[in-house]
Amino acid sequence: MKKKLYSLGFMGHCSHDPSACLISFDIESKEFNINYAEEGFLSRKKKSYQFPIRAIKYCLDREKIELNDIDIICNDFMDKKRIFKTSNNHRQLCGDFIRSKLSINSKTKLFYPESHHYAHAIVASIASKNNKGSVLIADGLGSEQQTHSIYSFSKENGLKRIMQQKGNGIGILYTLITNDILNFDKGEEGKTMGLAAYGEEVDLKKEEIPSFKGKYNGLNVDYSHIVERAPSAKLKIKLKKVLNKEQLYDDYFTGLSYALQIEAENCLMYLVKNMIKQIGTSDVIFSGGVALNCVANSKISELNEVNSLYVYPASGDSAIPIGLSIAGLESLGVDVFNSSDLANKLNYPYSQDVAPLEKEYKNDLNSYLKKSKIKAYKYEPNKIAELLSDDKVGALFSEGIEVGPRALGHRSFIASANKKEMKEIMNRKIKHREGYRPFAPIIRDINFQKYFNSNVKDHPYMLQAPKCNERAQEEVPAIVHEDKTARVQTVKKAWAIKFWEILKSYEVKTGNLSIINTSLNNNNEPIVFTELDAWICFLTCNADFLIVNNIFYLREEIQNTKKLFKDLNNLREKVNLSYFKNALLELTNINKNTNVEDIYSFINFSSNLSKAYKNERLYQKLIDDLTCTKKIERIVTDKYHLEILELIKKITNIKINYQITIINDNFNDLEILKKGDYVLAYNLCGFIDDSDKYKKKIYNFFYKISDTKLNINNLLSKFNSQIAEFSALDFISESYENSLDSNLLDFFRNLNIRSDK
Repeated sequence: MKKKLYSLGFMGHCSHDPSACLISFDIESKEFNINYAEEGFLSRKKKSYQFPIRAIKYCLDREKIELNDIDIICNDFMDKKRIFKTSNNHRQLCGDFIRSKLSINSKTKLFYPESHHYAHAIVASIASKNNKGSVLIADGLGSEQQTHSIYSFSKENGLKRIMQQKGNGIGILYTLITNDILNFDKGEEGKTMGLAAYGEEVDLKKEEIPSFKGKYNGLNVDYSHIVERAPSAKLKIKLKKVLNKEQLYDDYFTGLSYALQIEAENCLMYLVKNMIKQIGTSDVIFSGGVALNCVANSKISELNEVNSLYVYPASGDSAIPIGLSIAGLESLGVDVFNSSDLANKLNYPYSQDVAPLEKEYKNDLNSYLKKSKIKAYKYEPNKIAELLSDDKVGALFSEGIEVGPRALGHRSFIASANKKEMKEIMNRKIKHREGYRPFAPIIRDINFQKYFNSNVKDHPYMLQAPKCNERAQEEVPAIVHEDKTARVQTVKKAWAIKFWEILKSYEVKTGNLSIINTSLNNNNEPIVFTELDAWICFLTCNADFLIVNNIFYLREEIQNTKKLFKDLNNLREKVNLSYFKNALLELTNINKNTNVEDIYSFINFSSNLSKAYKNERLYQKLIDDLTCTKKIERIVTDKYHLEILELIKKITNIKINYQITIINDNFNDLEILKKGDYVLAYNLCGFIDDSDKYKKKIYNFFYKISDTKLNINNLLSKFNSQIAEFSALDFISESYENSLDSNLLDFFRNLNIRSDK
């Protein structure tokens, strides 16, 4: 009889937060074991969109099982039609191979959750430890085009969806302004939130900042009058754009950020009030990317209608695999809602240690440290407190990594907060980021009310921003933001004992109750994962000392810092590549003897399997373009696509009243194109997409150059001499880490160049 059930969830293929979670359930003891990792932890790349093959291997290694032992596999943004969906993007090839291998194993079930938002909701609801609750999920876009969803939750009945809004919600509006107007990178909505505090005194009318007020109706708040979704998300209103970082401090952009933040707060408070009114439960559970807005969370928690607010610490998409794995076990009949063991483990915001990776680098790391002649000191809280009081900046590496984007005392930079200028020093020397960005304070839970004014006394996840009182403003000004708030973490001794001990010793020495806490990473990498990562980050970020579990080191005692960094960085690259190749060998049908031609055979195989889906996807896009776009004046197409138009009209009964001009689909007809044309002809569109001249002339076009189909036979004959030496393993390993915009054709061009050398 089987003793354990294994559920694997992963975000990948096209996700901005690729990650994996493997949960085991002991049938006899009813205990759960959670294994979790983000692909970025291991690849050291932020927002990589890579298939999480290393993260999957890591989870399997921790549980000491193989892929074939898995009982159920759960994936978001996946359905039965596109389980074998492939693309010509080489970053996704390993995903295609792993799905092929899984499909061969007949005992493994494939699970398709109700929705992306259900995965958010199930993990947050159980982690809250509430008996019941009103659940709000809000993000940019879910798998079914949701912007927010509302569920009722109880341990007795589980989750019941009350409603979901599709279209344009506050999440997509916040993202568009963050990315397109303020020129921040993807996933940096927190920068907009931080900037908003500087715009509170700006005269919005004088700066001609338009209103972002949504259309409020029951459990819906729609922004379709501001945001257009077809063919892609963009703003309908005209706004100035940031051209350089110095402009961020202009009244217009700080005021813009403030107006947006206020609307986000109003929108969420409105939804929470109406949700409670309909469901009848005042214990609120909140998750999704929008739930990381700690300022809005504070406003929600202060509502008279709200009895309690629980925000899941990993509200973004990186933790979706945790929810997927739980939902998979639920589908197998496991009572996930009434397990105190599962609730306790989900509520604990840290994953396991990184033992599966340590054996890959530990001996070499110790050897390099020995050569640098750096002295190891025994960790003592009073010594660390003394260094902090002397304005030294430290790096702290301890136990399991935080789940979610916040540094919660296991992977942190720490510094004194008693001088206002320390914020600028930390931003410039340590984090290499914008000077206005605030730093979070960390404080022992028993001291919280001595510094902060809030009805909520427990802030273990750094997900609210209460007001700082006068004592805090005087004693620790470096953590007080422009609006007199701070994104605080209250430390529980059982969760982060080193932080607790350091804070206690620091209080005895200085009388101050709080210090700065920010994530241990540089500006272009995820939070550090291993001790090796911690050393590299420490050497690149100008910190003065490093704590590694029970010892600490002083930077000034390192002999030849540059050489040590070079050696450790080379070691990490070697380890990461080795771990990735092993993942390919274990989890895919690729082996050392597989050649590149076999990869192309697989591409053809997968393409044939997904042909129906691709056609469906293309037809749906065309329908959306024809029905959602008002600016089309004329359709320019060829005879082949005219037949497709006629077929769509027949199947859907939609009316196509536009003027239609038939062309021969060659470059001789380029000059007939004019503004307002919608081009539906493959060759022309491929050219236009790469041509500024014609791109500006027309309104829209159906195909893009990135849709170019690879002629497999031609490629093989053209590059046969160059690729014959390369195994599939080398092919994938080399191509996997290339730029996001490259496709297979680009890769072969580069390969040809390298071979010539």
